[in-house]
Amino acid sequence: MVAPRSLLFAPLLLSRIMLNRNTSSVWFDYFLVALCAFALAAPALVSAQEPPPEPSEVPEKIASEEPEESVDESSDAEIGAGVVAVEPDPESFKVKWADFKEAALGLTDFTFADGRLRFRTGLHVQADGTLFRPLSELEQALGVRSDERADFRRIRINAEGIWKTFHFSASFDLGADIGLKDAWLEKEDEGLRVWGVHLGKLRMGQMKEPFSLSRQMASNDLPMLEWGLPVSTFAPGRNVGVMIHDSGKRGRGSWAAGVFSFGQKAEDNASNSVFSITGRATYLLISPKESDRLLHVGASFSTRSPRSDEVRFEARPEARFAPFLVDTGKVAARGETLIGLEMAGVKDSAWFQTEVIRTDLDSESIGDPSFWGGYIEVGWNLTGEVRRYEPSNGTFHRVVPTNPYSKGNPFKKGNGGAWEVVLRASTVDLDSGPVEGGKMTNIGVGVNWFPTTKTRVMLNYIRSDVKDVGAANVFIMRFVWVPW
Repeated sequence: MVAPRSLLFAPLLLSRIMLNRNTSSVWFDYFLVALCAFALAAPALVSAQEPPPEPSEVPEKIASEEPEESVDESSDAEIGAGVVAVEPDPESFKVKWADFKEAALGLTDFTFADGRLRFRTGLHVQADGTLFRPLSELEQALGVRSDERADFRRIRINAEGIWKTFHFSASFDLGADIGLKDAWLEKEDEGLRVWGVHLGKLRMGQMKEPFSLSRQMASNDLPMLEWGLPVSTFAPGRNVGVMIHDSGKRGRGSWAAGVFSFGQKAEDNASNSVFSITGRATYLLISPKESDRLLHVGASFSTRSPRSDEVRFEARPEARFAPFLVDTGKVAARGETLIGLEMAGVKDSAWFQTEVIRTDLDSESIGDPSFWGGYIEVGWNLTGEVRRYEPSNGTFHRVVPTNPYSKGNPFKKGNGGAWEVVLRASTVDLDSGPVEGGKMTNIGVGVNWFPTTKTRVMLNYIRSDVKDVGAANVFIMRFVWVPW
């Protein structure tokens, strides 16, 4: 079926049109070629996982014969010889691919020292194509220009496992924001006990600070390509520290608190604090165990000591490869206090999620300015899947398709994987007192296609408006591949 299968090439061709020959990477071209190959082979790859068909075809001669009342061993042999058994060809592509996958997956699990050290490796690839189109007013005011870029948002290699009685996680990103991500140890069983009282699980190393619902979710679980404006602008990311965390026995609540330092401001970390105390608590007002609905609430708090007594807040239009459109510049501040409130709900295949974050600066010279932002997202899984909740840390997971894509028309019910539509409105206000960083409001629309549990195609359109300055249109496409 050439026509239905050609639908797989539509996002690939659109992404190639978005590339700029002067800035596109040769490696990304190779990646697109690999995606084209995957699109061609997708039906074969899925069908290769299915068991060989049972013998069902019987020659006309035997099918037309009347059964005898008694059949001896020789007649049984004759009839058995007439049945056409379908055996897989050991030289076929399907068999070779299945053998290759089995061997490759065998290289992801490791056991050493008589089982005292066990870990599994993983790979997470995100490739983005971004089209940034500012209107003339924005171009003139900020000096930004139209841009097209294709690049790897993330190429993340990770390992998780058990060492004696410790659980550990380590990950390194080779994408746009190259560097070490997670690197922590956690006591697997008893956790932290003081005077015989269990306080929670103890985690040490570089990890996410417990702040914000969206920031705690894995990048592959986000319903839109990037975090909402207040999260990317204010929320801390990964820093070095010690954290205690736990969840309630009934699975309704979770909490985490820690002390962190060595903050380095980065794309996924809006903080350069040298000493921070951060905590987050969540609770399920309505549990899915008791009804077909879910209602989650949470709050976060952080007090921070900025490096060199300076802070800076800036925001892109929710696209990693678009320029910053609002920016406070460096602001003198001896301290910073962050407060975040969150709520999320699920009803069958529909859901919503919202957060508000406020930051107050300790800066007597400019009158202790305050900044804030908020967002609301609503989504609907067109194919009926339900958003999954993780009670251990009060977050959500990505959609798992009930019927993975097999072949043919991906829009056909029961055959095309999972489809999700997302709407988001977000704002961030960086004007306070003498600080005029700007105010930006975004309206975004997203469509997500989950062909399988390991692949995902995302399309986002963002309309970004900077108050009294101008607006921009942003189109983004992302391919996600998690082979293991």
